Amino acid sequence: MDLYQFLGTRDPENIPLKAHMKALEGIVSYYPSSHDGKDFQSMMSPTYDAEGKINGCVGVAIEVTGMTPGAISETLLHQKGWPLSLVKKAEE
Repeated sequence: MDLYQFLGTRDPENIPLKAHMKALEGIVSYYPSSHDGKDFQSMMSPTYDAEGKINGCVGVAIEVTGMTPGAISETLLHQKGWPLSLVKKAEE
């Protein structure tokens, strides 16, 4: 299954698809997303090989279903930096 099949779209304006494509250009993206009736705050980041070349991407998400915008902000502030630390650990 490729990314287009997984996301169910080839629409270049689809937010998760755009985030994947940006990651492959070296750009980290943060965006809201939904899946199976649940809401998430998501992040997509490039991954790099030993020579520093982009070789893929990795994404993480925090479920925020039912949370107020203030609670989401507070949760993300307390978690600041954890997605990137996970990416770095995955690359080791």
